[in-house]
Order: sequence, then structure tokens, then C-alpha cells
Amino acid sequence: MARGIVKTGVVLAVVAVSAWAFVAVSAFHYPRVDPLQKTDAYYVLHSGGGVDALNHIQDWFPWDRPLLVSVPDDPVLRSRYRVICTHPDFNATCVTPDPVNTRGEARNLGRVARERGWQSVTVISQRSHMTRARLLMERCYDGEIRMLPRDVERGVIGSARVLVYESAAMVKAWLTPGC
Repeated sequence: MARGIVKTGVVLAVVAVSAWAFVAVSAFHYPRVDPLQKTDAYYVLHSGGGVDALNHIQDWFPWDRPLLVSVPDDPVLRSRYRVICTHPDFNATCVTPDPVNTRGEARNLGRVARERGWQSVTVISQRSHMTRARLLMERCYDGEIRMLPRDVERGVIGSARVLVYESAAMVKAWLTPGC
């Protein structure tokens, strides 16, 4: 009898892990993204994808649009953003989220977009962050949100870490309603 209970438990655990893996891969490796179109502004989140986007900004950024950049509160990391935040060719606004997470970034988007009358914003981050970032941005901003991913996650270990982290962060986002 005990063997049957253990066997059933193992089968249920395998089914549960498989279901989670399927959902996590679908949500974080193949998220809903949007084609690059004209938008009122661009918002680069502080993430590996955001850093990559800023490092290659000449490849994608239309110079006639405003750029909102989420800058970390760490002084060492902040110095890396100084060029973008102070360059005269960029119409850049650099903001530090409060709290220093995606929810804080979403609040910044809502506030700045209302102040400037933006009707559409393209949000840039890494691919794995798209699903959760969209959820939080839509809670804080009533305009049209487009998500533009940057592919920066590499390797099996990195992908597995992202699946676990984003899964836990998504549960937190679902359990914490509102902006």
C-alpha cells in the first residue's frame, strides 16, 4: 500500500513539474510580443535586455521619439547610463523606480506617460520579462503598450534560472493586484 502511495505521489509530481515547465516555457520563452511600429515613446527597462538595447540603440531607436530609461539606484550601475541620460541627441528621461523592481518601473511609466500625454509606448526588456512586464505596465498605464524583446538569455542554465525566477515573480505579480 505504501508503495502505491509513493508511486502515485511521484506520478503527480512529474505531471505537476511537466505542466509548470510547459506553461513557463510558453510564457517566458515565447511571450506575446509586438511588431516594431511608430509609437509615442520608448521605455527601456533596467534588465539585461534593457542594457543590450541601450548598447545597440543605433540599430533600433527612431531619433525623433522620446526615450524613457529606467536607471538603477546603484551608483556604479547608474554611471553606465550617464551617456544616454545626458546626451544632447537623445530626448531621454531617466528615472529610478520606486520600488526598485518592475512594479516601480510600471508606476514610472504611468506617471510620465500621463504627464506627457503619451497614447502609446513600446517597452523594451529581455524576452523572458515580456509577459510579467506587460501585465504590470497595463495595470499602471491606460494607453497602448507594445512589447519589444531583446534576446539576451543564453544556455540551458541561464534559461532554467529565468524560468524559475520569472515563475516566482509572476506569482507575486498575480498576488499583488493594482498598480
